[in-house]
Amino acid sequence: MLKDAIARCKARNTVIPIQAAVGETTGTIEFWHNEEHHADCRVVTEDYRKTGIARQKISIVPVQTIDSFVSSEIAKQAIKFIKIDVQGYELPVCYGMQQTLAANPDLVVALEYAPQSMEELGFSSQKLLDFFETKNYLMYILTRKGQLALARRESIDKLVNQRGYIDMIFLKKKLNLVLIK
Repeated sequence: MLKDAIARCKARNTVIPIQAAVGETTGTIEFWHNEEHHADCRVVTEDYRKTGIARQKISIVPVQTIDSFVSSEIAKQAIKFIKIDVQGYELPVCYGMQQTLAANPDLVVALEYAPQSMEELGFSSQKLLDFFETKNYLMYILTRKGQLALARRESIDKLVNQRGYIDMIFLKKKLNLVLIK
């Protein structure tokens, strides 16, 4: 469907479709397909396997890092934006894009922060926030009205407790915005 959409939009020079998972390493990985919700497929980790997922819905798929994709497909071009939507697998994806972050200081990263999904896969949600903080990224919450608000961990935790997840933006540049407390 993506390849058809790219052709219809005449975007072959700007969109590179890759049928693979993204993670911390390159190779192959197990992938669980949720037949009841097309947007809720997940990488299979040891912790996720313990939840009793149906083994017949698991397939082996290629996995690559963002760093390897950037170096092989778009080397020497500035990367400005990365959107991550991987149902709890954000931390390994981030570990696999450290060179890209370092080489592109203006890069903006957007993701859905859902601690419960991360913990189901065996990852610490706090380590994801630590990852960006140690790289001097500021954390912003993307509100339901489409506005950005500078966030502290307390405000992040409060909103996650209310909603289960929040949409976040990470960037190094401080914007003149409201601080959510």
